Amino acid sequence: MAAILCSSVSDLCRGTCQLAGQILSIPCRMCGQCGNEVMKVMQSGFCLYLVTAFALQVPPVIKTIQALFQNNACQDDSSLRTWLLWNAAGCFANIIGALYIVSKIQGENRDHYGLPSSNPVPGSPTNGTTAYESMSDYDKSSEPKAVPVSATPVTTPPPPQSLQGGRNSLTRVYHVLMYDPGVAIYIVVVIWFIIWQSIGPSRSNADAMCDPELWLSLLLDGLYLSLGTFAFILSLCCMR
Repeated sequence: MAAILCSSVSDLCRGTCQLAGQILSIPCRMCGQCGNEVMKVMQSGFCLYLVTAFALQVPPVIKTIQALFQNNACQDDSSLRTWLLWNAAGCFANIIGALYIVSKIQGENRDHYGLPSSNPVPGSPTNGTTAYESMSDYDKSSEPKAVPVSATPVTTPPPPQSLQGGRNSLTRVYHVLMYDPGVAIYIVVVIWFIIWQSIGPSRSNADAMCDPELWLSLLLDGLYLSLGTFAFILSLCCMR
């Protein structure tokens, strides 16, 4: 009885320690994963494009949060406050859109089973031989002889792939920019973002405390729309 009780207590303590270790190691694993992703981005050809997006779109979001929620500015000007809030949302959408486009262009081409297209089907020969040629002599002799039904070989079409072309290829870039539904939604957001910038100067109020944030946002957003496009074109030229 005592042995059973001690064993149960030991298993409980071991399980508790393992669970606590897994929970406490989550931040370290997340940090390591984020570090690996950052290194991949910095080594890729789209580093300039992503750096431009973060450098020009993060400050408007931070300044808007500070002005509206920390300093309680623009409380007497609802139109200016609304413009800043929606502009911050547009800046955040630009960052997400840049990350999405780069991930699609540089991602592995996967089929509808979720496997990389370059991986062979499990159980299939990988040395260029047919399934019959890869069998041993014993398997060939024991295999029943089948009467051919048709002289025309039956081939199974390959499973459809989620993306066209290899990673970092012009074919992939064309397919992502022209046919990807996520990019189509982002293009609509960019058009709305440009229209929203044209409305910004009319919301200016020199008496409002957050008026400098509006002009700073307009400046950085205008730089992003011009320099971001230029950086994306340069990144396409640096693909490898």
